[in-house]
Amino acid sequence: LSPLHKIGDQLVETVLLHEKMSKAAARELALTWLGKVRGNSTAEMDKRPYRLRFYKDEKDAAGNVTTSHKHDLLGYGYSKRNWTILNNMRDGSLMQNAITYHIGQALGMPFCPGYKFVDLVINGEYRGNYMLSDHVELGKNRIDINEDTGWFVESTRHDMWEEPYFHDAALYVLIKNPESKTAEGTAEIKNMIRRYFVNVNRTLFGINASAYDDETFCDPYVGWRSVFDEETLVKLYIGINLTGDYDGLMQVKMYREPNGKMHFGPLWDKDLAFGVQGGSSFAEGDGTNYGADEFSNYIKKIKNNDPVFIKKVRDKLHEMIDNG
Repeated sequence: LSPLHKIGDQLVETVLLHEKMSKAAARELALTWLGKVRGNSTAEMDKRPYRLRFYKDEKDAAGNVTTSHKHDLLGYGYSKRNWTILNNMRDGSLMQNAITYHIGQALGMPFCPGYKFVDLVINGEYRGNYMLSDHVELGKNRIDINEDTGWFVESTRHDMWEEPYFHDAALYVLIKNPESKTAEGTAEIKNMIRRYFVNVNRTLFGINASAYDDETFCDPYVGWRSVFDEETLVKLYIGINLTGDYDGLMQVKMYREPNGKMHFGPLWDKDLAFGVQGGSSFAEGDGTNYGADEFSNYIKKIKNNDPVFIKKVRDKLHEMIDNG
């Protein structure tokens, strides 16, 4: 299949197949794949993960789509331009991310990245078994909020940030959406989201901690529930602990509609989970495994000061057990 295309400086010819993929999708994948290496620490491995992106749709002068390059690569009934190919390099079973998908579904999380196991061949060389998955982004059939006005951000640690991002005393925050093509627009987006997290920090930790009592903290109108969606946070917390995820409370994906609360999820990229690194104790975030500027501090504050949150965690776990 030709022509060849570039991933970074490397010319590639790609074949990526599974039983649900149409011949048309497979052919265009080989002909029009715009790929790049994805991930943080996994990007340096011999078996690299990739971000897969088809060309943009072609439109006429009136803005109508004349040729769509979106495809339903998973066979789930929806077509997208962006996809992810996970390497599962640290996971000897190659199944941890697939299991996490089913845990997310059992929890009732609004979006669980789908998957298919695939064999990847580049330039005639077999690269191994990978997992083709939804790219985590805003849009229908993914994080289903408005792509133009919705927020999609991710907490991270001090040595894993990339632009655009900001840092305050409580968190490093990567900004995925909204986007701007200008420096001025990007600065405005940063300031807007930073102001929101300043308010979050005041709400959770109080301007004067000694005067911020438990009753105020737990109040649904002025306490932490006024800025965080409790239902998705309960599900995220359970998912992180069921998977024993080393990165679980460090890299947290969050999304928000304008004037709404911050929501949480999906569960994602669990190659270090299930005891592969650190053991299940990392998921609790109670020791020195997490820094002073990571999301674990929000969780510790909530679970140590709000018994209702812990009760809802227990109730959700019992519901899952009752449902098999």
